[in-house]
Parts: sequence; C-alpha cells; structure tokens
Amino acid sequence: MNKIIKGRRYDTETATLLHSIEHGQYGSFDYWTESLYCKRTGEYFLHGYGGPMTKYAVREGNDICGGEVIEVLSVEQAQEWAEKNMSADEYEAIFGQVNEGAGKKAYTMSLEESLHKKLLEYAVKQGKTKSEVIAEWIRSL
Repeated sequence: MNKIIKGRRYDTETATLLHSIEHGQYGSFDYWTESLYCKRTGEYFLHGYGGPMTKYAVREGNDICGGEVIEVLSVEQAQEWAEKNMSADEYEAIFGQVNEGAGKKAYTMSLEESLHKKLLEYAVKQGKTKSEVIAEWIRSL
C-alpha cells in the first residue's frame, strides 16, 4: 500500500519493515495485522489491515468491509508501539540500547539505504546496536 500524507509518500514496498503483529485467523472477520515501517528518511509509519469487525473496517455503501490504513508516527509513537509489541532485544536493535535514567533522547537521521545496510551489518558483527556503533564513532572524533 502507498499513500500521500501531507505531501509525503509512505509506501510499504519501499520502506523497511521493522516488525509485524497479527490477531486472529487470516480471512476471518476479526483478523487484523499491524506493521511498523521506517522510510529511508527515518520517518516511521504504521500499516494496519483488518476485516469488517476490526478498527480497520470501512463502510462501502450499506456494507461494512475490511480495510487498510497508513498512519504516520513520531519517533515517540513508534517507540511506544514497539514497546507494546516487540521483545526488548527487537526494540533495542531498532531504537538502541535502553539506558534507564541516563537521560538519553531519541534522534532521527537519514542515511542512504546502502549505508544503512552497511551500518546494520557492522553492528550485527560487533554484537552492538546501530546507536552504539554511531555513538562510538562520534566519541572517537
């Protein structure tokens, strides 16, 4: 799905899928799924899809049908969704290690897709998060 929202394009085909959750059996009226995506610009969005008995239902004439939606999320909203729906390790792989009480604040940056892939590969090889790798590099300057 793709959608233009406030002059910006959000496309599930070109953004990076970070995590998905689903409820129910596919094809049932109460089935729904939500997927968290990140654009190459660092923007987050949620793609939701569901049957006629879900919050994604839409009215078409006299009928109620399943539907889908893209919702733009702030970094904080994406983190809140991730806290509810992801394991701690999955969360930290995306948003960086949680350092309780250290006063860390999340920032968004944009990288070319090829550089993001290199950063992710390097972080995995080092057993670190992307945030840790970037922080170490900045400290070395």
